Amino acid sequence: MIIGVLAAALLAGSANAETYECKVKARGPDFGWISKTLVFNIPFRFSKTTVENTLIKATGQTTVHADLSMYSKKRITLSWVLKGVLGRNGENLGKFTYRATILKPSNRISVTARDPGGFSLNGPSLVQGRDAMSASGKCILHQ
Repeated sequence: MIIGVLAAALLAGSANAETYECKVKARGPDFGWISKTLVFNIPFRFSKTTVENTLIKATGQTTVHADLSMYSKKRITLSWVLKGVLGRNGENLGKFTYRATILKPSNRISVTARDPGGFSLNGPSLVQGRDAMSASGKCILHQ
């Protein structure tokens, strides 16, 4: 009986999603294209891994799908695409691609945003010819 209860508890615990709530600060100019707070939901067996933040909500979506390219004891690497990005004058800026790496067990995060269209809030080139912006910070794991 005790073994059955213990096994059920272990199985129930492993079936829960991991949620990482991350706070980041830009490394250099990012013009607001990297949210200060990112939330990653990684369900058991990695089905429907999602990311949510204020930029995603600004496009009228709640979450977007994130591709999980690495999940190990040392790191988690995810990437996602944000479509329907609008500039401050309502112009369609196309899509931004993002990549985040969370280092375990420190839960440090590094995020990169790329704008293949070359737009920015300050004009046609992204950040003085750069095609990427970055941020880093710390995550809290909620299980």
